[in-house]
Amino acid sequence: MMHWDISEGKGRRCVFGQAGAQTSFACATADDQGNCYTGGANSLIYVWAGKSLRRTCGVHKQGFVGAILWNSGKLYSGGKDGRVCITDTSTMECVRAVEFGVLPRAIDALGTKLVVGLRTGSIVECDLETNE
Repeated sequence: MMHWDISEGKGRRCVFGQAGAQTSFACATADDQGNCYTGGANSLIYVWAGKSLRRTCGVHKQGFVGAILWNSGKLYSGGKDGRVCITDTSTMECVRAVEFGVLPRAIDALGTKLVVGLRTGSIVECDLETNE
């Protein structure tokens, strides 16, 4: 994993914890506190503080995490298990999962609306309040 410093125009290797825990990453997002979240090929979400790995979180059942978004204290992640997991970033616990059956490749959220682009090419809009 590389940490890029735009002002210096160069990247530096990040501290990644144990050597056996390495994986490749398919997506990344950041919150308003300077933390970065990456989706791993091993179905884990990695939480970074600067250049250091803070923790990992396993909310997906299998495969890789292919889409991730931070919005208003919540982390929305789409995994190969066909679910979008909504995780509270203060506890890193999944508070809700929405089943799509296929890999979500893009996620956007605003208020109670969730828009998900799927691997099949479909775009689905959900209202999290009414479950429609």
